[in-house]
Amino acid sequence: MPLYSFFSRVRGALRRLLLPGDSAAENTLFLGLILVGAAVRFVWLGDVPLGLNQDEASIGYEAWALLEHGMDRHGYRYPVHFVSWGSGQNALYAYLAMPFIEFLGLNVLAVRLPQALLGVAALFAMYAVGRRLVDGRFALCALFVLAISPWHIMLSRWGLESNLLPVLVLFAFALLLRGLERPRCIVPAFVFLSLALYAYGTAYVFVPLFTLGILAYGWRRHFAHLRHWIVGLAAMALVALPIGLFLMVNLFKLPAIALPLLSMPRYTGRSRLVSQSVFFAEDPFGELLRNAKRAFDILIVDGHTTQAHHALPEFGYFYHPVGLCIALAGACVMAWHLISGRSPRNFLVFVWLGAAIVTATLTEPHLQRLNLVFFPLLLCAAYGLYGIAASGVRLRPPLLHGTRSALLQRPAVLRPSARPRRRARWARRRHPRAEEP
Repeated sequence: MPLYSFFSRVRGALRRLLLPGDSAAENTLFLGLILVGAAVRFVWLGDVPLGLNQDEASIGYEAWALLEHGMDRHGYRYPVHFVSWGSGQNALYAYLAMPFIEFLGLNVLAVRLPQALLGVAALFAMYAVGRRLVDGRFALCALFVLAISPWHIMLSRWGLESNLLPVLVLFAFALLLRGLERPRCIVPAFVFLSLALYAYGTAYVFVPLFTLGILAYGWRRHFAHLRHWIVGLAAMALVALPIGLFLMVNLFKLPAIALPLLSMPRYTGRSRLVSQSVFFAEDPFGELLRNAKRAFDILIVDGHTTQAHHALPEFGYFYHPVGLCIALAGACVMAWHLISGRSPRNFLVFVWLGAAIVTATLTEPHLQRLNLVFFPLLLCAAYGLYGIAASGVRLRPPLLHGTRSALLQRPAVLRPSARPRRRARWARRRHPRAEEP
């Protein structure tokens, strides 16, 4: 019986995962979008993009070194952050790649496969976020927008540590929305947020800002189920402790911390946190304005960067300019629904977007440091598409009713016998004098 109960639970979980819709049509669309999204993220993964990015090569070698020797190429045992070329490289993606390198060998496919799998998992998470924010139809719009997103397709095909960060935040966001209904999900949401600190350096700014926004939302709701929030914050602090010690070592130039199963190394060169942050610039305010302008150019004006492995000049990151217009319209509708009280959870989307924008302006911008902006913008685009689709649904019944009424009021138009009389009336109107005596 326990075994039967276990398999019944597994079957129920798989059914909820693969058939989450309220109707057969919704489930069919869901599975179709998932298959299309998975195909464009997996096909020719080892060959497209061509070659390895230098960060991919470094991650692959570090993962291989940890597998073979239990230490990175600088001799640190299981570091929380790699020294890499001297200025640092985040370590979480290398740990995720280790099982794939163990079974597939050290090759391009093994390095990129974790990100591709996480890209497909993000499709499921995006659908879950859409259902929690609005309903199943909006979730399908969100899934459609993400499945065909040029930015996310590119992100899923590069094995870069920076591409891991927005996916982890999306998982945390989906769990947080779930936690508003089932409080036990609040704790894993905070755990995923703390894991994001190990994914990429911009999380050092984003995660505290986003957490403050979440706490503001919880305080507005009077912290329902306060115990889960306290446990979640405690778990977040515990998971974040090693990376916090690593930052202290490098900001205050302390000796490296080497433990038997964990180490917090010290950079051999200048930290990027110092060299590319406005906090340590000679003119912080001027640097902030320059960063904001460059970020605006990348996202809105150019649609691409000067770095080849980030560039999508044919499509842009949002199918310029149509996608951006839809996202802007959706953001306006979301703001109106938030202000009017129809969708209070939209506040969390704007918290994510605001924290991501602030983070992008505090460092020298390029696409990898702007990754956090895209998921909330894609949700805004989905909101715009959902509004267009809903308008079409509202217009369809009056059109059908009007057409049906017109046909019922003039049934003779459809009868062949009415054709001669119609021609006679048309002739009398065209030549009225022909009938005069």
